[in-house]
Amino acid sequence: MSLRRVQVTDFRCLQSAALDLDPRFTLISGPNASGKTSLLEAIHVLSRGRSFRTRRLEHLIRHGAEQFVVFGEVDTTDRRIPLGVEGAASGIRAKIGGANASSLAELAVALPVQIIDPEIHRLIEEGPSRRRRFLDWGVFHVEHTFVAHWQRYRQALKQRNAALKSGQPRAAVAAWTVICCAMANS
Repeated sequence: MSLRRVQVTDFRCLQSAALDLDPRFTLISGPNASGKTSLLEAIHVLSRGRSFRTRRLEHLIRHGAEQFVVFGEVDTTDRRIPLGVEGAASGIRAKIGGANASSLAELAVALPVQIIDPEIHRLIEEGPSRRRRFLDWGVFHVEHTFVAHWQRYRQALKQRNAALKSGQPRAAVAAWTVICCAMANS
């Protein structure tokens, strides 16, 4: 799967940009402050519905604009899928194949992106949980069904930990532990 086309409107410093991309290799170059990182960030938003630089949606909207739009076309083995993300003060919404996405996580299935950004040093500094999230995301790129299993595992683990904290009987905690271990090994 590859991103073949991207169009960006009113995203950070980019008023309007449209690029056709090679399916194997694309090099983005230009002078400082020309919008290279903003373009990469827009592609990341198209893939995940969020930025790798900020959690504040209003920081993604170009100064003076009311919203941003990022559109892309992804080639799969058998078809081309249009993706779109629109962000405004009221929130963010996404479309995949012309239909509203029920969650932003669906974007990652359509356009999986793994980024190594200037904050990559956090993999070392923040310990095993950060490294695990990074590795989980990498596994998802190889095995797309992984994310559904991972989400169920995380939910079961939260329920087990809540049972531990609330002092539930050992049998209840043991049952959640068995479920978590079975899910982790599947």
